[in-house]
Amino acid sequence: MTNVAPPRRPLRIHDLVTAVILGLAPACADEGSSGDGTDDGGDGSSGVDATGTAGDASATSSSLTTTGHADSTATTDPGDSTGGAPPPSTPLAGGIGLATVEVNQGVGVTVIADGAPQTPDTFSVPVIAGRAALVRADHVLADDFTPRDIDGYLELEHADGSVTNHVATRSIDGPADYTVLDGGFTWRLGADDTAGVTGMRVSLREQGDTTVGTAMPNASVPVDEFLDLDAWQDEMTLEVTVVPLACDGIDAVEVSGADLDDFEAYLFDTYPVTTLIVNVHEPVFSPSCNEFDAAETELPAVRESDAAAPWVYYGGLLPTDVGGYSIAIEGGDQMDYRRTFANGTWRDYGLTFDLFAHELGHNHGRPHTFEDPDYPGENDGNCGTIDTWGWGVVTGNMPQCGYSNDQDIGIPWVDPNAMLIAPTGSPCDGLPSANQGSFSDIMSYAYPYWVSAYTYRAIAERVRIVGAWSRSGIVEPEPEFEIVRATFDPEGRVRTTRGRGRLHGASVLARCNGPDGELALPARRSTAVHDQRLPDGSLRAWHYVALEVELPRSHRITRCEIDDHGGPLGFAIASP
Repeated sequence: MTNVAPPRRPLRIHDLVTAVILGLAPACADEGSSGDGTDDGGDGSSGVDATGTAGDASATSSSLTTTGHADSTATTDPGDSTGGAPPPSTPLAGGIGLATVEVNQGVGVTVIADGAPQTPDTFSVPVIAGRAALVRADHVLADDFTPRDIDGYLELEHADGSVTNHVATRSIDGPADYTVLDGGFTWRLGADDTAGVTGMRVSLREQGDTTVGTAMPNASVPVDEFLDLDAWQDEMTLEVTVVPLACDGIDAVEVSGADLDDFEAYLFDTYPVTTLIVNVHEPVFSPSCNEFDAAETELPAVRESDAAAPWVYYGGLLPTDVGGYSIAIEGGDQMDYRRTFANGTWRDYGLTFDLFAHELGHNHGRPHTFEDPDYPGENDGNCGTIDTWGWGVVTGNMPQCGYSNDQDIGIPWVDPNAMLIAPTGSPCDGLPSANQGSFSDIMSYAYPYWVSAYTYRAIAERVRIVGAWSRSGIVEPEPEFEIVRATFDPEGRVRTTRGRGRLHGASVLARCNGPDGELALPARRSTAVHDQRLPDGSLRAWHYVALEVELPRSHRITRCEIDDHGGPLGFAIASP
């Protein structure tokens, strides 16, 4: 029996949340309430102005596209495929045909199955124009196939009517190995290659002028026209501000260098974006040094002070060994201020960006896999299995197990751009070496994390909406209103934050008063529970109530309350 060092942290980080979010599975939420606390793991980000430049509170800002990191060269390796090739002119190859063709932009989507083109309504995720892609093909051989070199042609049709050609040459003497990165015909496409893409055609061709044997019907798919990809042409932009948080006697983590590169790469790989903007905020002191208060009160105050644009997500990185907490967003089209979350940096290496991605997922309205009755994979216990192949669109290193001290015990990080991430096996959790090499969905509790087609598609819908805000140049949505949010904890403490925006999904009317008289204002009451980690490592279920009220800035309001289970629930409002 091999003796290895135990992990400093348990296999799974307790980032439990039992709030009701947009009709998600409730746990401890009152009937008809709309909870929005999500406790599990977090991330951080910094404010930007409407032009996308770092605000005064930001230290650094970088942008990542599928052509590379900020101020860097391309990170995608074209392998043996070439763009800008002339149109195919040689005959279709004999004795070989296409079986499966997949477009992978982080999550594999099958566009050709059993030698036949698929329609976009069957795609597990959208194809995104302007995002790098790995296209790979599995082939079938006739019994009398003659081993030789075959040219694989990938023709891409674009919105402007142009067609670009990419060629991959492969020596064929047997079946493909679809389980490895270059086990068959492979075309690596950069963001420029897929810009404006609308359709594709794949064909297998001879290198000479004569067909060897008889061409199979599926040597070209489709035969004449192009396969409709119904690709999204939107600019998929995600902007995140990372806020390093310092605690009493504990310095903030350093967010720079190779750690920041891997952080950016992981977010870009697992989120359906064409542009990722990461701003690194100056360190901020956290009086609480816990993820709940950081996300609920401290980061919203930082965000408001920065006058952050509504499309920017703020995530705090605590320098401690804790889980995370996220305020989830209700509704698909609102621009309210509650895009904050925080998590600890429990891994011994890097910035614990897998937990950051998880918390950012909650900010995009995603529940835990095991609390989502619609999750299509195995989601018992901590699970959230993945049934598609994954691939990293940009290069970077990431953990392949759930141990915090993985590299100390000989488990290296891996580069998903240089490998395929296989679908999750069964069981998904409790495997040797903390699930080494077995990846589950980022919204599960079973480390290590990748992203499922289900989560990727749902996040893509949110990115599409929020990215449109960014392009619109809106600086301050609905400036005549603001939302005041109060949380009431079991120890009687009341915390309040305020920010610009409108309240969506109001469930009650609050009685509010001040120098300008009384008003009945839209409000929302919710309940949630946060599993708070105590100094001895145990967890305490921390139940709390949240009350949000939409205030018109034209009125001076000093107090609001509602009737709550036979008694008033209210809070004082300080002047802004």
